[in-house]
Amino acid sequence: MRTSKRVICAALAVITILMCSLVSCSETNSTLISFKDMKLSTNVFLFLVSRYKTTYLQYAYQTMTGKTVAISDLTDYPDFWAQQVGDTAAETRGAGILQMTLYDQEAILYYAWYAKDKGISLTSAEKASLKETLDSSITSVYKTKSAFEAALKEFGMTYNLYLGYLELSKLSEKGKSSLYEAGGEAEINDAKILDYFKNNYYTTNRIKINVKTDADGKELSEEDAAKKTALVDEIMKKMEDGTLFEDLLEYDETSPDTDKASAYKDAHRTESLSEIGASAYFDTVKSLGIGGIGKAEIGSNIFIIKRYALDEAKVTDYTSTIKGMLMTKDFATRYSALSQLFVVDKSVFDLLNVSNIPLNKMFG
Repeated sequence: MRTSKRVICAALAVITILMCSLVSCSETNSTLISFKDMKLSTNVFLFLVSRYKTTYLQYAYQTMTGKTVAISDLTDYPDFWAQQVGDTAAETRGAGILQMTLYDQEAILYYAWYAKDKGISLTSAEKASLKETLDSSITSVYKTKSAFEAALKEFGMTYNLYLGYLELSKLSEKGKSSLYEAGGEAEINDAKILDYFKNNYYTTNRIKINVKTDADGKELSEEDAAKKTALVDEIMKKMEDGTLFEDLLEYDETSPDTDKASAYKDAHRTESLSEIGASAYFDTVKSLGIGGIGKAEIGSNIFIIKRYALDEAKVTDYTSTIKGMLMTKDFATRYSALSQLFVVDKSVFDLLNVSNIPLNKMFG
C-alpha cells in the first residue's frame, strides 16, 4: 500500500510540474529531450507541440471543409485529438502530434550537435540578426516586449527561452548544411538527385472515372454504378480497337473545368511513395512499360493510366523536394544507428496529452 501511495504521489508531482509549465508557474529548465550535450527543455517542447497542434488543426479544417481559416479563428476540440487513427487505442491523433514533434526536435538537436562537433557556431552577427528579427516581429504584432512575454506565459515560456530556441534552430541549420552541401560528409549532389528522380518519379496521365458516387459525393444507384463501370470497359475497348489514349481524355472526371482534350503528356508526375496515400496507383504505374496502359481502383474511382518516358531534364523542377527527401532518409538512418543516444524523460513525456495543451495563436 505504501509503495502504491508513493507511485501516486510521484505521478501527481509530475502532473503538477506539467500544469505549472502550461500556466507559467515559473520558468523551468528541466530537460525533456537530449542528444549528447544538446538539450531541449519541457517548456520549449510543450510550446512547440502547441504550434504543431495548431498548424495541424488549421490544415485539417481546410482539408475537410475546403475553406481557409485564420489561426486566430480556430476553435479547439479536445475529442478530435483523442480519436484513434492507428491499429491500437494508443495510436490517437494527439499521440501522433507528440511523436512528430519529438522526432523533429531530435533531428534539430542532432544537427546542432553535429555543427558543434565540427567546430561550427553562431557568429555574433547571426545572434544579433535573430534577436533583431524577433524584436521587429514583436513590435509589429505585440507592440511591446512585455505584451509578448505575457502571451508566452500561457505556455510556460519566456523571451529568453524563445530566443534560445531560435539560436538552437539556426545552429542546427548550419550543421545540416555542413553535412549535406558540397564537400560535406553526406553531400547530396546532382548525381544523387538525378538517380533518385529516375528511380522514384514517373510521367503519367490518367482518366479518372468515379464508379460509386456522383459529383456531390452521393452514392450511385446500382444501375448508375453499373453504367460507370461499363464506361471504363468501353474506354479500354476503344483503345484496343486503335483509339489513342490522348483522344479519350474527354472522359476524365478529375475537373470539369479542364480542357481535357488539350491535356499534355506529362500532366502528372508523382513520387512512387505509399505515404502519398494511393499506393495502388503507383503499383500500377511501376508495372507498366513506357507507353503501357493499366487500371487502378482507389476508393470510389477507377483510374485508367498511361505511362510515358521520363524526361530527365525535368529533374530541375523537383531538385528541392528530392534533396529534402534524401536528407530525411539520411537522418532516419543516422537516427536508427544512434537511437540509444537520444534520451527522453519518459516520466514526463508519457503524461503529455495534446487535448490539454492550448492552441498556439501567437503570430497567427
